[in-house]
Amino acid sequence: MTTMTSSSHLQTNASPEIEFGYGQLLRILLRRLPWMLAALTASLSAAMLYTAIKPPTYESSMQLLVEPNYQEKTKTDSTANITPRTDREDEVDYATQLNLMRSVVFIERALKPLQSEYPDLEVDTVQEQLKLTQLTEDKVGTKIFEISYADSDPVKVQQILNSIQKVYQDYNLEQQKLRLEKGLKFIDEQIAAVQKDLYSSQRDLEAFRQQQRLIDPKEEATTAAASLNNIKQERQTAETEYRDASARYSQLQREMGMSAQTALAASRLTQSPRIQSLFEELQKTELELEQTRLTYTDTAQPVVKLVEQRQGQIALLQQEMGRVVEAVPTGSQILRAGQLSATDVKQIETFVELRTSLFGLSARLQSLTQTERQLQAQLQRFPTLIANYDRLEPDVETKRGVLQALIEQRQKVSAELAGGGFNWQIVEPAKLGEFVGPKLLVNLVLGTVIGLFLGGVAAFLRESMDDSLRSVEELQQELRRHDSYQTLSILGVIPKLPHHRQDLTTLMAIQSGQCRESLDLIYKNMEFLRHKLPLKSSLKSLVITSAGQGEGKSLVALGLALSAARAHQRVLLIDGNLRQPHLHQQFMLANTQGLSGALRSGDLPVPLELAWGNVRVDLLTAGSAVSDPMQILSSPQMHQLLRHYESDYDLVLVDTVALLGSADALQTASCCDGVLLVTQLNQANRQALSQALALLQPLNLVGLVVNGTRLAANLSAPEVKIPVQVHPAERPDMQLEVPSSLSGYSGSNSSSNSNSNSASSDQ
Repeated sequence: MTTMTSSSHLQTNASPEIEFGYGQLLRILLRRLPWMLAALTASLSAAMLYTAIKPPTYESSMQLLVEPNYQEKTKTDSTANITPRTDREDEVDYATQLNLMRSVVFIERALKPLQSEYPDLEVDTVQEQLKLTQLTEDKVGTKIFEISYADSDPVKVQQILNSIQKVYQDYNLEQQKLRLEKGLKFIDEQIAAVQKDLYSSQRDLEAFRQQQRLIDPKEEATTAAASLNNIKQERQTAETEYRDASARYSQLQREMGMSAQTALAASRLTQSPRIQSLFEELQKTELELEQTRLTYTDTAQPVVKLVEQRQGQIALLQQEMGRVVEAVPTGSQILRAGQLSATDVKQIETFVELRTSLFGLSARLQSLTQTERQLQAQLQRFPTLIANYDRLEPDVETKRGVLQALIEQRQKVSAELAGGGFNWQIVEPAKLGEFVGPKLLVNLVLGTVIGLFLGGVAAFLRESMDDSLRSVEELQQELRRHDSYQTLSILGVIPKLPHHRQDLTTLMAIQSGQCRESLDLIYKNMEFLRHKLPLKSSLKSLVITSAGQGEGKSLVALGLALSAARAHQRVLLIDGNLRQPHLHQQFMLANTQGLSGALRSGDLPVPLELAWGNVRVDLLTAGSAVSDPMQILSSPQMHQLLRHYESDYDLVLVDTVALLGSADALQTASCCDGVLLVTQLNQANRQALSQALALLQPLNLVGLVVNGTRLAANLSAPEVKIPVQVHPAERPDMQLEVPSSLSGYSGSNSSSNSNSNSASSDQ
């Protein structure tokens, strides 16, 4: 047996270190998804439990404007230039205001009215939960402070803030009142003394006015003098009008030829409709009497009758006149009074109007004369009154001016005193507490973030504790850690086979899609290694093993056998697993005769020839299981058997048990030309691989085959029955049908129930 260390075109002598990128991070998270889900579930459960058991919290706030009372003071010089000035004591110190607002004194005063309703309130607790924040706008501090408080009772929150608001406002009033009381004490004393003197002077002036029945003698004198002049002018006008009216009255009386009494009576009789009607009746009777007397004598009955009628009308007329005027005319005067013309009536009316006007003018002249005399008497006493008034009134005005000046000075000082310090104004009052937590959605979001973070940490911790190999790059890194295997070749990779296909046998899997191509590539790389050796026959027997169970060494052994057969090589596949034989199950063959029987008997068995069209592979089954495989594998018959088969075949492949756990694989490998190590990604770990490499160091490890990579594999080929022929010397009349998915190979199709199961996890 020749021992060698080979290299091929797939080896990487100076492979760069694998960088930790986003893709690898994502793969780690996907691999450890259960850990992340567990952490996320625990975090969400904790968030929900916290939300369920934590009592509700209500919060309310109010906004307070803290602004200095002072206004920018100015000083005007002789050139009328105005220069602003700010006193040092008025500089803004909001830090002091914040400390003052959260002081214990204020909190105690605010909680005192609430002790009866909330006896459990404590100053320290309220002071801790009370938050005072200066609001900012564009990173610039404003004059507005926000005071917020949180508790489990929304009404309690509002009442506490309202009580604090009242304390702040009362404090403002108290400070302002205190400043005013101290600063205005002297001015108030002066104002009181001036007010007392002013009241005394005002009482003297009031007594003078009440005694003289005057308000202002000067104004009264001026008014009286003006009134006197007006009265004189009116009296002169009235005298002129009286003389004119008297002259017209005398002339009209002469023209009428009657007295004023008679003219007045005639005017009244003329204006009476009833009397005028009686006059008309009397005139008619007079006219009829005159006409009758022309015919009859005075003693005639018609004349007497008319005379009597006339007498009755005169009596009735006199009676009616007696009601209108005092002096009743008689005889011819009655007829004359009733026979006035329109001109006479107009003269009488004018005469009466003039008579009435004369009486009015006479009365007016008398009144004006009397008023004139009274005004002249008043004007004579005003000089003395004015002198006394000029003494009293200026004294009152002077003291009033002094009082006004003191009041203005007090207002000015009051404004300056009130302008010191700060004014706390409520911008937004406190409202009923609003629910702020615990909020299930917020807690769930927070729990999700924390759960994902903890899940990520747990995933990376678990990843750091997991030494399994997950990629070809990690496998290469692990090989570089061993000095003896830094140039060891990775002959190829095989795609991961699906475990959920119950109808998929190992033989079907290796003959489908990319799996078959990968095995062909692995065999071709092995051919490159063989041609680089001095003797081409130096690598004719090869042990295929793995570090642990279930890494796919049987799959690789069977696949390489088929690939070599398709390359027109005479291939013998030996099932060297004497503990749990299983290759015969893939072809539904009996396992009564095989390797174990040959080693015990010393006879060379004839392998079974399996045919897939033009492809021929000989199979030597393991035979019946033995209790101590090491005993027969280390016998000279094993060496003789392998040497015999190496002379008859181009390639002898031996499928053995795993390296770790037994010495069967090492013993078998010591009888062959080389060893091919199969590694299953995500199953093999670094420790097991290191142990396997250490065990194989004395042997000829020609390369590694990586199984379980994520390559797409077309595993949907239909199941086909291909006849397999047994060697005539061993079983001359036996023909078996084995399941196969080989496409492109000739063979007769026959129906058979071929649902075979893998007997070992190495498939």
